[in-house]
Amino acid sequence: MTIKIAINIENAHGWHIGNNIFVGTSGKKSSGSSSEDNLNDADFEEVDEDEKGDEPDYSQKVPLGLPFAPQIPKELTGEKATRIFLKLYKKEILDENFQPLHLSACKKAYLAYQIACKLNINHVWKVFSEFWHMKPSVMRTRYNEAISSPSIAEFYEEIKECLQ
Repeated sequence: MTIKIAINIENAHGWHIGNNIFVGTSGKKSSGSSSEDNLNDADFEEVDEDEKGDEPDYSQKVPLGLPFAPQIPKELTGEKATRIFLKLYKKEILDENFQPLHLSACKKAYLAYQIACKLNINHVWKVFSEFWHMKPSVMRTRYNEAISSPSIAEFYEEIKECLQ
């Protein structure tokens, strides 16, 4: 099912969609269906996906659970990083936005550290904490727990091919 949301940006003071923050007002009244900054039923339109209209589809596919597609940090945008992420995606360790799938915090931190070593990233916790939405101190602590866990060797065996 596809749901379209109509938002009048002129009246969206302080709202954000992804990294876009809408501030200020033009002084104009909304011509949309919403009143003030409140959403109501008129702001949503259920679309029958079987209908093929002439109107182009400008919607962006966003995975369930995330309100936006995450911005990839510049340290993770190179060819080698992309190759590693795609391999991890194919093994279903990461999703299509390169976010961890069903990994414990310890495994996320361990994976982040292993990727950072392969890509020569110095500030591993800063880069991955922003990208994977964890606090840097928590990632560091979970990594320390992971390396002292005997089961992390199995996880390393699972990911080592992806890190080549």
